Amino acid sequence: MRCYMEKHHFEQAKIWLAGASLVANSNFGGDDKYAVAVSMAVHAILKANDALTYKFLTATANVMTTLRDCLKI
Repeated sequence: MRCYMEKHHFEQAKIWLAGASLVANSNFGGDDKYAVAVSMAVHAILKANDALTYKFLTATANVMTTLRDCLKI
């Protein structure tokens, strides 16, 4: 499961980032498209962060998780 989850999140991050690029470079939506593109890029960063967090800490962040919990401080 671990390797699958890392790969799964990284693949999703790439798709979100590619989508953000498509939206930002599109000819429709006016200036509002940039807000959507930035939101998609942020989501891509969060997905990549989940993959890295899981790889190195064997946990993913959620509302109830704190850094102290992940690092077992």
